[in-house]
Amino acid sequence: MTNCVLGTGVGANTEGITELPIPPITGDGFSISFDGTPVVGGTGAADAQRRADIRLSDSDIDVRFDGLGARPRLDVQTVGDGPFATGDTVTFRSRMNYPSFVVGAELRILDLDAPGGTRTLAVLPLDPNGEVVVNLPKGKTLASVYRVRDPANRFDETRPVLLGTS
Repeated sequence: MTNCVLGTGVGANTEGITELPIPPITGDGFSISFDGTPVVGGTGAADAQRRADIRLSDSDIDVRFDGLGARPRLDVQTVGDGPFATGDTVTFRSRMNYPSFVVGAELRILDLDAPGGTRTLAVLPLDPNGEVVVNLPKGKTLASVYRVRDPANRFDETRPVLLGTS
């Protein structure tokens, strides 16, 4: 079998376009206006938008963003510098932007390298946007997780945050 390339001629355009979809720029090719009044060139879409902006600012209307599309935020931080070790007293501070949807919250202290896998060493109540002081229990690789529950008992939690190793 031999590969073969055949040349073909170019025919007429059959797409049926007879005029440009957007008229060409005429005049100076640009426009400068001041509050919608053209100084050079003609008026354009930006001028129409500017005139609408001026009318809105002159009216007695207050436009605000309601934030219904806000992303949920859940965070827990330690007060002071780590790393922390077994026996240290540590203050944890929680922050969230949806406390009215939470019916229960807790701070969980984990040992990530416990024999047999991750083990929960302590579970302490921690109110939304609240603080709790903890005397860190004995463990090899300590981490904290902040967990919250809604009325349907569904939970949301942070990723484990490493506190220190012993």
